[in-house]
Amino acid sequence: MRSVPLAALIALAVFLAACREDTAWIDQPLNFGAEAVTVTVERGMSASEIGQALVRSGVFENLGRYRSVLRMTGGAERLRAGIYHIAPSMTARQVIGLLQSARGGGVRVTLVEGWTTAQMASRFVTAGLVSSERAFVEAVRRNPARAAWASGEASPEGFLFPDTYYFLPGQSADEIVAEMVDAFAGAVSLEAYAASVEAQGLSLREAVILASIVEREARGDEERPEVAGVFFNRLRRGMKLESCATVNYILGDWSRSLRIADTEIDHPYNTYRHAGLPPGPICHPGLSSLLAVAEPATTENLFFVYDPAQGRHVFTRTYAEHQRATREASGR
Repeated sequence: MRSVPLAALIALAVFLAACREDTAWIDQPLNFGAEAVTVTVERGMSASEIGQALVRSGVFENLGRYRSVLRMTGGAERLRAGIYHIAPSMTARQVIGLLQSARGGGVRVTLVEGWTTAQMASRFVTAGLVSSERAFVEAVRRNPARAAWASGEASPEGFLFPDTYYFLPGQSADEIVAEMVDAFAGAVSLEAYAASVEAQGLSLREAVILASIVEREARGDEERPEVAGVFFNRLRRGMKLESCATVNYILGDWSRSLRIADTEIDHPYNTYRHAGLPPGPICHPGLSSLLAVAEPATTENLFFVYDPAQGRHVFTRTYAEHQRATREASGR
């Protein structure tokens, strides 16, 4: 057996000691000064450019330290644009984790499940991120990925993922929409989701349409699969969906209680008059509604009515049961 030269053993020991030092260092407070610093990471900046910004701000002593942390934590491609407030008490690992998160300062915008494009546009105008609601709606219509999934659909609804975002001042409406469309694709794992809804007999576009109706009809996540199951049953039997939410979309008022005359409006989105799905989504559904359409409850129910006393919908199989539930829900 050949002996290992002493010089090689010393070199190995030095190398291992350096590795241990680097590993320990990334979990120690950076202590780069007395106060926090603000670092802006602009869209399109490379990992190297981000490192240079961190070095200029004093967060890291040099690019070597920054690259070392990236190697050990992985995910240089996951660094996100944003305005980051970094405290001296943070560790190098925490700094990289922050830059990989969605907490990059900027302008915080929360978009609610079930909102329409017009409602989202209004929120962006209020936040000072877009010049007008029309500019935002036009950006939605021309987004290439969304247009491909929507198959030429005129409706601007459906494919913007509701979530809390952090946008940088100066981002264009097209960039904002692209990020939200990308978030939709990432949230549902697009290819797998398309395959799941195809197994239910729907295209991606049809699934989003149905999910948008489930979003506006259900009261709570636990109801969504059951609501989806009811609508699937009605579609398969050739029954009209008779969704109040589709009429509320026509009226532009989600809070209004419908009158019989409202359900008789001659409009392609009126599912009381027209069988099948409406021409497009009526809102932007959240993840729970999208998943409910991919995995609807197995049920024989064909009807549901909201009972305010119970704070939930009552699901029934026959029209006679539905009438009774409706009378009980209205206190008659």
